[in-house]
Amino acid sequence: MNTGNVRTPDFYTHIFDLTHEVKSYSVFTYNFTKSSNIQLLTETLRIELFRGKSNAKDITTYLRLRTTNNWQTCEQVTGLRPTKNGNVFYGNRQVNGKRNLLVFEYLDKGNVLKIDVYKAFYPNTLKILQDILKRNYNA
Repeated sequence: MNTGNVRTPDFYTHIFDLTHEVKSYSVFTYNFTKSSNIQLLTETLRIELFRGKSNAKDITTYLRLRTTNNWQTCEQVTGLRPTKNGNVFYGNRQVNGKRNLLVFEYLDKGNVLKIDVYKAFYPNTLKILQDILKRNYNA
């Protein structure tokens, strides 16, 4: 998308449907029919309560991808950092040495999770990040 001199980086939309929820986590499953043709995340993922086992600040939940048969050993990706929009969060994932911006948007009262993956792109200033969140997510 190009608006004047400001270009929004390309991203791939991943839609996940809520399949299981308990007090400490929610499990989502990839919706192949509603997502981009390119899948950059696992078919199943979990949004878990942050338990303070790292130095991360300002997060209450984080993303874990289903990369093994045991959730405890699956890849912990990123904390979900809040934005001005209570349904939108952001984080990042390191892939092949490059940071990828992840933007999470809860839809349908939390029953659907949309994750936009900005492949090989992470804004180098807070202003660029805020511009992307404001322009594309009203956050």
